[in-house]
Amino acid sequence: MGLSSKGSVVTLWDIKPSEKSTKCKVTVSQKDKKTNTWETQFNSFALFAGQAHNFISGMKEKDRVKITQFDISNKYDKEKKITYWNLTVWECEDANSPNQGSDLPFA
Repeated sequence: MGLSSKGSVVTLWDIKPSEKSTKCKVTVSQKDKKTNTWETQFNSFALFAGQAHNFISGMKEKDRVKITQFDISNKYDKEKKITYWNLTVWECEDANSPNQGSDLPFA
């Protein structure tokens, strides 16, 4: 499963905090029971704002959080003929909270 609207546990990478927001890369991985290896299901750059920015303040690379509220937007650049999209995280919580669901093995 990739990024889920029902909550996803993500690993934080390349964290760059500023005064009102934090930019970082996020990944969602699952363990393949057949090969016993971890496979990335989703990766993206994200902007953590509001409560999420405050929550991840002081976290370091490889720390994990559960995203509980996010917004995705996009913009098409006609000259470059490419669509850019943005992931903004508004709320998150401790990755060890109940029903995290991201580390479930898949068949």
